Amino acid sequence: MKEVTAWSIFLTWAPGFDGYAPITEYTVEFKLSTSSWQESEKRVVKLSTGLLVDGLRPASNYDMRVYAENMRGKSEASHSTSHVTLEAGKRHSKIVVVCNAVPFRFKQSSAEHACIQPIL
Repeated sequence: MKEVTAWSIFLTWAPGFDGYAPITEYTVEFKLSTSSWQESEKRVVKLSTGLLVDGLRPASNYDMRVYAENMRGKSEASHSTSHVTLEAGKRHSKIVVVCNAVPFRFKQSSAEHACIQPIL
């Protein structure tokens, strides 16, 4: 589920296969859709599969993606998802979207795979 306001988006995800090593943290990367990933911001989350991304601009389109990290290294990014913040002054809304798991490979070990399933 994601909760959207004019200034924030609550993003959640479900971990998948972890390569037989517990995931120790996730990094959520986000940017305005008109910007490049090199201009993105990052927030680290430990022991949680959700993050309130705040400080956003009202009525703006954002792209978000998630990385997982464990003792084997950091994963490649999940597929990005796009979300639009509400106009200023509007009340928040909750949106539920069903997504398939997104497989990705750990950079340090090509034989290991993991999945993150965004719950939007």
